[in-house]
Amino acid sequence: MANYKSSGVTGDSYIRCVGLAIRNPKNEVPTVDFFEERYYDLDSHPVGVPINKRFYVEVDMGSSFDILDANGMPTGTIMNVSDMYTYLYSYYIDQAIKRDVKEAELASMYTNIDATNAANAAAMEAELAAISAANAEALVAAQAQVQAATQDPPPSV
Repeated sequence: MANYKSSGVTGDSYIRCVGLAIRNPKNEVPTVDFFEERYYDLDSHPVGVPINKRFYVEVDMGSSFDILDANGMPTGTIMNVSDMYTYLYSYYIDQAIKRDVKEAELASMYTNIDATNAANAAAMEAELAAISAANAEALVAAQAQVQAATQDPPPSV
């Protein structure tokens, strides 16, 4: 059976890393999992398809690797894996501090909002109590007027 609306396509296909997970367990060898996809750019319609194969490495802190430019060409610079870990650690600490500052600012903001809400609620409760007291007094006065108006007048002499 023929494929429906089959046509030839032109494009490019390559493998790219879409993510990685670094595991740094205490007293164990660090590892890196690389998550790859086969990327297709067919007739200007890009599609990434996950590669369901584990690309896992144990990190050798004494090893080094070539630094590549944006086109994948060696720059002539070599980086030690231990330096890379130092940079990643520094980046982690920098980002964690920024996160903690934001969380503290949000907590402070919510504390202020909660305090403002509590003060507003107390003021509203006091206002409602005053309205209720005034309404109660007005009701008693109205009932007294109704009772006075409906009582039989004293007999005339």
